[in-house]
Amino acid sequence: MGGRVKPMSDKELKGLKCENGKKLKRVSVGGADNLYIYVYPSEPGIKPTKVFYFRRGDTQKKIGEYPFITLAEARAQAVLMKRDIHINKISHTHITFGKATELYLEHKRKILSENTIKKELSRLKYLTYLNKKNIRDITKGDK
Repeated sequence: MGGRVKPMSDKELKGLKCENGKKLKRVSVGGADNLYIYVYPSEPGIKPTKVFYFRRGDTQKKIGEYPFITLAEARAQAVLMKRDIHINKISHTHITFGKATELYLEHKRKILSENTIKKELSRLKYLTYLNKKNIRDITKGDK
């Protein structure tokens, strides 16, 4: 395995082209782990399509098309995606229904009114018997 890739500049990114006869060119952008740009061949008179992807193992997720997504935005998104993968590995192992409820409400408080949150809490109070149960162990029979 080689060392870390030198971070690509915006100028270098703009100059990327796919060689004639190739389906696509995959280039590591550097500066953020697992961030690649795929350059697809262009038609005469049309700029080549460039798409950012986050790759992890055999899976990849599209971040967006350049220049609609800037290089800086793609790097930031790749860092967030890598962090989310790490958090998901930790949090999904032993999370209880009570903890999942807290996380859900924490997220919803940012986007919903306090009245709506109170309604959600009133619905959830009937499920307190599940609070200490691992979410992976909850079944339809747990009513």
